[in-house]
Amino acid sequence: MNRFILVFSLVAGMLFSQCACSHASSYGNGGENTIVKTDKPDIPSDRYGKTLSDDIVYANALSIAGGDVGMQCFDILKNGDILACGTRHSALYFQRMTPSGQYRKEMKIWYAAHGTNMSVEEDGEDAYVWTSNYSSRLGGEGDYYAEKIISRVRYQPGVTLMPEDCEDNYYVGPYQNLLVCTDTENDNLCILYSSGEVSGKDTKVVVWSLKKAKKVPVTTVNIGTVVRGGGSGPVAETETISPDVAVHDLSALKPKYSFFINSVELNDGAPMQGFCIYKKRLYWFTGDGSKRTAKVSVITFNGMVELSQQSLAFIDDKAGIVKLGSKSGYFEAEGIKIRKGILYTGYLWGPTGNWKLTILNN
Repeated sequence: MNRFILVFSLVAGMLFSQCACSHASSYGNGGENTIVKTDKPDIPSDRYGKTLSDDIVYANALSIAGGDVGMQCFDILKNGDILACGTRHSALYFQRMTPSGQYRKEMKIWYAAHGTNMSVEEDGEDAYVWTSNYSSRLGGEGDYYAEKIISRVRYQPGVTLMPEDCEDNYYVGPYQNLLVCTDTENDNLCILYSSGEVSGKDTKVVVWSLKKAKKVPVTTVNIGTVVRGGGSGPVAETETISPDVAVHDLSALKPKYSFFINSVELNDGAPMQGFCIYKKRLYWFTGDGSKRTAKVSVITFNGMVELSQQSLAFIDDKAGIVKLGSKSGYFEAEGIKIRKGILYTGYLWGPTGNWKLTILNN
C-alpha cells in the first residue's frame, strides 16, 4: 500500500509522516539517541538472522475483511490466534483469525485511527483491543491521524462503533499522535506521543503499571478539536467537533518509566511500522515495502539504544517471498510483537482489494 506519502507538515508539531499503511517520523531537529551495548538481550541476536528456510512462517496468505483491508498491525493471543487490524476508507477494522485461516467476523470503528499500533489484553473469554482513538482527517478519506485518546475496546465480531461508543478511555494530556502497546506478562502499559519538551527528541515514551492504569478514577476532559467525516462513512459531511470524553487521566498516575527518543534517527528515512514492549525494552520496527526493508531497533526503558536498525535477514530473499505468494516480491513490514519471549513480525502484500498478510516468528 505504498500509493502515496502524506507528510505531516500540514500540522505543526506532529510527530509522524505516514503513507497509506505506514507511520513514519518526520518531526525533530536531529538530536541523537544515546547508543549502548548489552551482553544480555531479551531476544538473542541470531533471531534477526533467520531466513525463510528456517521454518519461521507462523501464518501466511491470510486477510482482513476478505482482502478489502490491508493490515497495519496485529497481536498474538494466548491460544495462538491472530487479531489483526487495518484501515479501509475511514474505518479501522479488527479481525480475529487462526493461523490456518479460520475467521471470526470483523469489528470496525469509524474515525478512530490509522491502526499503526495496537495490542490485545485477554480477560477470561474476552479479548480487549488497546487502540488509538479520536483521530482527525488530514487528507483523503483514509487519512486519519493525530490521535488524542487511547481506548480499550472489547472485541465484538460483527459490531460497528463510533469513537464515542468506546467507553474505556485513557488520556495523557493535550497531546496527539498517541500510540499504545501492552505487555501483560510484565504488567506494562506503554503510550508514546509527540513531544517538544526535549530539543532533538520528538517522541515521549511513558510506561505505567497496566493494573494501576485501569484503576485510575474516571473524569471528563475536553480533548480539543477533531475533524472527521465526508466520504463513505456515517458522517456525510466533514465536521469539526470538540468532544468531552470520560477518561482515566494517566497524568495523575506516577509512571514506572518515561524517556524521550529521536524517531527521525530510528527511522533513518523509512516508514515506522509499529512498536512493542517486552520486559524493560522497546522494539521499534521500520520498513519499506517497495525497497523490501525490515529493521528493528531496541531501546531500553532509560532511553538508551541497544540495537540500531538491525535488518531482518529473510527480507533479502525475494525468491522466497515470491514463493509465499507475493508475485512482485512486495512485502511491507506491518507490526511487531513479542509474546512469551518469541519475536513476531507482520507483512502486507498483494494487489488492492486482495490484500494478504504474513506473520513470521523470527
